[in-house]
Amino acid sequence: MGARKSTVTVSCKEPGCHESAFYEFDSQKDRHEFTARYKAWQCVRHSMKDRVVTPERTRVEWTSQAVRQESYGKFSGHHGILIGGSAYYAEMKDFPVGTIFKITCEAIMPERNGGSDE
Repeated sequence: MGARKSTVTVSCKEPGCHESAFYEFDSQKDRHEFTARYKAWQCVRHSMKDRVVTPERTRVEWTSQAVRQESYGKFSGHHGILIGGSAYYAEMKDFPVGTIFKITCEAIMPERNGGSDE
């Protein structure tokens, strides 16, 4: 008999937040491990506050750790690549040791007086 698929819906534990997420697992064991680890699950807005762009915080900058050489490859932090959705992609092997990536995101809001709010 195969493993039974399982699902769980979690809600952000930040007071007043109504965000939730739905997860599907291939086994009950995977589900139990997840729920044990994420009892106090938070949405991205609350778990990564320093990276969330809001109308009140329209510019966010993030700086990576310097690229370092290991015997098995180049890394920044624990990663050999940096990926930001469709915003950026960089492979550490392409850059010299010591390279630091500074990622900037800025929300340019429409003018409230005379601008379009579409």
